[in-house]
Amino acid sequence: MESKEKEKEISGTSILYVLLTIIGFCIAIYKLYYRISDYFEEKEDRKQDKIEKVERYQKWSDEMTYNLEHLSIYHYITAEYLVEDSNSIFHNYLKVIDINGTDVQLVKFRAPGYTPVPRLIEESYMTDDKEDTITLSIEKLKNTIFENSEIPENMYRYQDSLKREGLFYIIKDINYINGPSLSRSNELASRGIGDTVTFKFRNENEKAILTKIINVSGDFKWQDSLPMPINGFNLNASDYNRSTEFELKATNVDFTKDYKFKLQFEDSLKNKHIFLVIKESENSPDFYESKRVLD
Repeated sequence: MESKEKEKEISGTSILYVLLTIIGFCIAIYKLYYRISDYFEEKEDRKQDKIEKVERYQKWSDEMTYNLEHLSIYHYITAEYLVEDSNSIFHNYLKVIDINGTDVQLVKFRAPGYTPVPRLIEESYMTDDKEDTITLSIEKLKNTIFENSEIPENMYRYQDSLKREGLFYIIKDINYINGPSLSRSNELASRGIGDTVTFKFRNENEKAILTKIINVSGDFKWQDSLPMPINGFNLNASDYNRSTEFELKATNVDFTKDYKFKLQFEDSLKNKHIFLVIKESENSPDFYESKRVLD
């Protein structure tokens, strides 16, 4: 009897051991599966991030190239020189003062790094000392907008080769400072009562009058009365970001589709300013962008 009981104990222990081994094996397989799954997920996320980064940089590059091809005396170029000065609170700027054929005459000046709106760049230009004047071809300026985003992001790594090519700075931004300067508000488009949608914008420069809204694609039904006065930037306002915001309301908006519309403004001198508002498929449904265009 004792022998049989011992056999049963051994048999039960063996079964328990086998079960524990199987459970441990299953847990190990489970963990391994999720580690492999996480690895491939992270790899796909990194790949997607890289694609989106390239797309964002290409958009920026296209916009800067467009601005260079349509330069005027109202443009200010933000430039980063190939000398590391990470402690500086100032930015370098180039103001266009003359255009002669394919050559551009620019004056260099510095302004505080914190310039919440383009208007403050011009105020710095009017009050700060000008360094010196340079003349460059538009093609040479275009050469500072690189096809490879790695160069501007790691400019100090490439600065020796850039200097050998005669490039001592890279373009970071180009601002047009005349009339209104439109950007999307920090808030996204919002749906109101019924099918009414509110588009929110901010004018970061001079006050103007909105005279036209033109559907380029989409068949929006605009609810606002035109002409509409639009406030300009006022640094003395208690909340200068809010003071420059305005809203436009429309119905018949399909967020599942891309859309484009133009906003036409008139400044105090009766000059026309046009901004193209775009929502593209890769953006989230309520996200849209605006940029200045000639017509």
